[in-house]
Amino acid sequence: MQGVRSYQKIRWAKEDALPEIVRLTEDEKYFAAFRLARQAEKYIRGDPKLVELWSKIGQRVDIETVPEGAEIFYKEYSAVGEPWVHLGISPLNGVLVPRGYKRRLIRKPGYAEVERTDLSATVAPISRLHIQTNSIDGVASQKGV
Repeated sequence: MQGVRSYQKIRWAKEDALPEIVRLTEDEKYFAAFRLARQAEKYIRGDPKLVELWSKIGQRVDIETVPEGAEIFYKEYSAVGEPWVHLGISPLNGVLVPRGYKRRLIRKPGYAEVERTDLSATVAPISRLHIQTNSIDGVASQKGV
């Protein structure tokens, strides 16, 4: 029975998920494509078509904060009321995020939160992000490289 379930999941990933990821990508719905690709990857990791799609729907970024140890979150720019997706704790190297307009939230206890927008759907993506956080009484600064 285990083999049948595995086969069904692989079949779903190849026959349903991959074409839907392509469609979502063509419609520039990168976040939806990214979420679906993450699900499909569980069953077809290394599939050549999925590997090709990752470069169209995602980008690898490095995120550094000063000081280190800040929690990094993101969400689709238009998803104002949606919860943040936890990306990890800085520094982050080569982490995969969806293409498209997004918000990033940087949080570290004792420091002011930093929220920034990333318009990587239409401009060259930021591959390295350096965030300077200051104490709650200070002002946070940020720069993309």
